[in-house]
Amino acid sequence: MSFAEKSCEAFIEELWSKAPVPGGGGASALCGAIGAALGGMVANLTAGKKKYAQFEDDIRRVLDETQKLKRQLLEQIDADAESFEPLSRAYGIPKDDPKRGEIMENALKAACDVPLEIMRLVAEAIDLHAELAQKGSRLAVSDVGAGVLCCNAALKAASLNVYINAGLMKDRQYAEELTRKCDAMIAENGDKAEAVYKAVMDDINKRPGGARVLYGKPVAESIYASVAEKVEKLKENDVTPKLAVVRVGDNADDIWYEKMAIRQCGKCGLDAVGVDLPGDVSEERVIDEIKKLNGDPSVHGVIIMCPLPKHIDEEKVRESLSPEKDMDGITSGSQAAVYSGAGDGYAPCTAQACIEILGHYGIETAGKTAAVLGRSLVIGKPVSMLLTARNATVTICHSKTKNAQKIAAESDIVIAALGHAEAVDKKYFSPGQIVLDVGINEGKDGKIIGDVKFDDAQAVVAAVTPSPGGVGSVTTAVLISHVAQAAERAALRQ
Repeated sequence: MSFAEKSCEAFIEELWSKAPVPGGGGASALCGAIGAALGGMVANLTAGKKKYAQFEDDIRRVLDETQKLKRQLLEQIDADAESFEPLSRAYGIPKDDPKRGEIMENALKAACDVPLEIMRLVAEAIDLHAELAQKGSRLAVSDVGAGVLCCNAALKAASLNVYINAGLMKDRQYAEELTRKCDAMIAENGDKAEAVYKAVMDDINKRPGGARVLYGKPVAESIYASVAEKVEKLKENDVTPKLAVVRVGDNADDIWYEKMAIRQCGKCGLDAVGVDLPGDVSEERVIDEIKKLNGDPSVHGVIIMCPLPKHIDEEKVRESLSPEKDMDGITSGSQAAVYSGAGDGYAPCTAQACIEILGHYGIETAGKTAAVLGRSLVIGKPVSMLLTARNATVTICHSKTKNAQKIAAESDIVIAALGHAEAVDKKYFSPGQIVLDVGINEGKDGKIIGDVKFDDAQAVVAAVTPSPGGVGSVTTAVLISHVAQAAERAALRQ
């Protein structure tokens, strides 16, 4: 019985065992076959439906092609096992046998053929999923997403067999050609798969007859993934990014944020430490602690939990922090960098989080009009500068602004940072807008709500962030990315 004919349980048991086959190649082929099958399921659910009659011929073609791909990928499971046998025998040839090198080289080259074929087949399947994302049944769009993820995983998994075998070849020109081929297939088809997945998520997040919901979690996860790559490279050069969180007193919200930031740093491979001072600490002691952190080369970034107790001059404390270690844009040096686009320091994390959300969801800012509701140094003013730097035309609205509702309603992008629960209602909105809600307020029932009346926005605009679950969930990711960036800058200075 071939591997493809075994039951799921039997195949998994053999995969789990110490037998060399099936292995990664067979698993990648099965994963690709599952992806193709999911595409076929979506095509089956779409075919014959009046709603999709204009795509009927295309859907029937996709149905036939996924059936063929499914079968071909299952055949690759046994083909992979067969291609491994000569390589396995070659490893068993005594090292002093003069023919061992030639036999091993030929076996290594032959062992690359099947995973390359798997990659080619799943690349075809990814193209079909891209078509289904546009023409397939909306009720099965999640299966398009699941299918394309399976295909993308199969693509990358199969490539590993090529990379490892190519790395052992003596014929370096041939090996490098194989590696380039894999790199190109992953770059092209991996990007396609990610685009399909993103389109599926956008479709899922779009409520019937309402706005697309711009969730912060996928944005944060993308940032964390980028940070992890930076940290890995830094650690190869014996540099571990480190954050210090300065907290004065025992405010429950500050304690929670400190613990959360330190925990998230650990998940991304960064070091983090809390500098916890009593609530009655002197202003001089706080400044002294910050100066110590300024001079500590192992600490790359510092965040000061504000507001500070009333007996402490907060501005003096902020200005005692070196801009190159100011992770949340609270010093005048950081603010100057935001306004000029040059110098040390970083933008306030929440303001930067707004920009990250717009970028992640592919929302263009160049040539657009933006209304920023609020003029604080933490959000309103810096986000206005960040948008201006990205070629948006920005109007800052505040408590003294006349016709703020009209200005907002006529803008392409609205960023609400007033600090008042649900103060921004339907009078501020118009069709086609993008609305980012920066507000975090406690509602009458104790639940967190934003500055935007979400239901009002959702019924009118094109896209809106929720609160909670929107901008706030990206802020910590931005903080940690700033620490990694600060560590990179420090390493370059050294």
